[in-house]
Amino acid sequence: MADVLRRIERHLQGGANIIDIGACSTRPGSEPVHAEEEWSRLEEVLSVFRSEFGDVQLSVDTFRVDIARRAMESAGNIIINDVSGCEQEGMMTLAAENRLQYVATHNPGANVGDPDGVTTAVKRYFEKFARKASAAGLKDWILDPGLGFGKDADQNWELLSRCSELLCFNRPLLIGYSRKRMIYEPLGITVSDLNAGLTGENFRHFEQQSRKAFEMALEQGASIIRLHEMP
Repeated sequence: MADVLRRIERHLQGGANIIDIGACSTRPGSEPVHAEEEWSRLEEVLSVFRSEFGDVQLSVDTFRVDIARRAMESAGNIIINDVSGCEQEGMMTLAAENRLQYVATHNPGANVGDPDGVTTAVKRYFEKFARKASAAGLKDWILDPGLGFGKDADQNWELLSRCSELLCFNRPLLIGYSRKRMIYEPLGITVSDLNAGLTGENFRHFEQQSRKAFEMALEQGASIIRLHEMP
């Protein structure tokens, strides 16, 4: 717990405006933990978040409706960061009825195969999502094009370079490139390398790729950039 709180404090001191907390990995190939295990990991942090950090904006990364509800009951006003794209029935209703911000993520579950390209596929997805959100009374949602979800490196870079086309939905644009394969795989770097800590040329090249993505996200009109380390 102390390590988590110190890390949150470092992010805030580095200029973070939103703290995103999750307890169930959605990394490709990972196996989701049981719901009760996810909650037991989250509960300890959420129970002290407000007393430690006051009104700092809190985002809870979960695809489970019950976890989102418990998080709201524990920490009050939260952002629901649901990378499943509202897969579980009731998530959109929970956000709408409690006037919570909701992050809608493009996550096709498999590789994007739209013949008109990845950006067109993402736009079509959010056209449908916008209609569903309107019908459910969900007004306050954030658009995440889902870099890394069902997209290869080339598709991710193409999508990132054209994200301004998604501003037509008049939604805040969230970009999450941090630690995604599009950044490290072209450099011959693995997740194990990242976890162990990069040094030398690997570190320099990784920083260059990360900076490139960061600057591109800003140029494309991102309102929110999700990071693991402050730039």
